[in-house]
Amino acid sequence: MEVIYSPVQTFNFFHELYDIISGRVLIILAFYIFLNFFYGRYLEGKVNKGNFQLPTIFVFAVAMFIPIPNEFQIRKYEYVNYKNLDNYESVIHISGLVQGHHYVDEIWEGNIFEKDKPGQLWRIHYLNIGDEVLIFRELNWKVNQDFYKPRCYRGRFDKLFAPLVGLNVMLGYYKTEVISHLHEKANCLVDIHRV
Repeated sequence: MEVIYSPVQTFNFFHELYDIISGRVLIILAFYIFLNFFYGRYLEGKVNKGNFQLPTIFVFAVAMFIPIPNEFQIRKYEYVNYKNLDNYESVIHISGLVQGHHYVDEIWEGNIFEKDKPGQLWRIHYLNIGDEVLIFRELNWKVNQDFYKPRCYRGRFDKLFAPLVGLNVMLGYYKTEVISHLHEKANCLVDIHRV
């Protein structure tokens, strides 16, 4: 089977590195603020501030950045081996001829932004596979996905689905609760293979 889309294709070195480093920088800043508070409260006048803070911050920063290569390899492994992790067996697979794809902008009744933005339109994609119609919503899938299942597709569905019309494919997805709606679930696209 030829892979049309899988999480492996979305792995981005710089995005993952930024994600790992930015969290650590925030922790180091919080630690620095704590040290200033601690020094001002208990050690001022007793210990030279430079002799206390600089070595402490340096050791803490080095300790925070040492595990980065290992964490980066773990993230890469999760992208590449997504079928062996994250409850892949619970992913629903459907296969057949893609007969059509279209999208509409509709109001999503009951979404959490309804009070602030009444009449907000949501892009909804309809994909006809065999005798079924699957519905996919364009959401921020980084925050809406189920974190105990494989990563969701985060791109534009129209660019992914348009070339599929007329092809036999096997599509993997799962239904998940989303933070954008309190009562309705949405389909999270995991992978697409040409059959």
